[in-house]
Amino acid sequence: MELILFGSGGHAESALDLATALNHQVVGCIDPMSTMGVWNGVPVFRSLPDMNSDYPKAFLLGIGNISIRNRVVREAFQYFPDAVFPTLIHPTAQVSTRAKIGAGSNIFAKTYIGPQVIIGKHCLINTASCVEHNSTFGDHVVLSPGAIVGGEVAVGSYSMIGIGAVVSNRVKIGKESVIGGNSFVNKNIPENVVAYGTPARIIRKSAIN
Repeated sequence: MELILFGSGGHAESALDLATALNHQVVGCIDPMSTMGVWNGVPVFRSLPDMNSDYPKAFLLGIGNISIRNRVVREAFQYFPDAVFPTLIHPTAQVSTRAKIGAGSNIFAKTYIGPQVIIGKHCLINTASCVEHNSTFGDHVVLSPGAIVGGEVAVGSYSMIGIGAVVSNRVKIGKESVIGGNSFVNKNIPENVVAYGTPARIIRKSAIN
């Protein structure tokens, strides 16, 4: 499949590798902040209207920021009602046949997703992370590299779990919350907060979306 990639920064490099591992071809990228005309051999467009009509309407998110990811998905569907965000699962990821992965979600290398897990739309499940059995993620959740989520955990939409964080079994994390890297979460976290530490404690309100 030919894809247009949103972004040209660090996470875009990883997303390009994910697409390549699945024999997809990135034929262009969109980045309004880029000063490059070409990135990794493909043209850079400043916006969706700048794309030639011959380009595919299948898109891949190469952006880590949740607010921006949410915005560009909405813009893509507004501009191209028939836009497609395929679900990409790296060949080295271990995903249970009884897990459900939402449209547009990307599962990176060496991840584990257990049975009865539900991952929402446009989620980013990053390298070497783990989501254990019966856990549920809303839409646009970002799970950072090396993070571990125990069984029966619920994570609300637009939330992020930082690098190397560990979330204990049956914990609930509200929507639009951020768990700091290397944190240990052993109790519920409400929505719209930033929490980190061992154990994780609420530090302030979050600014997602």
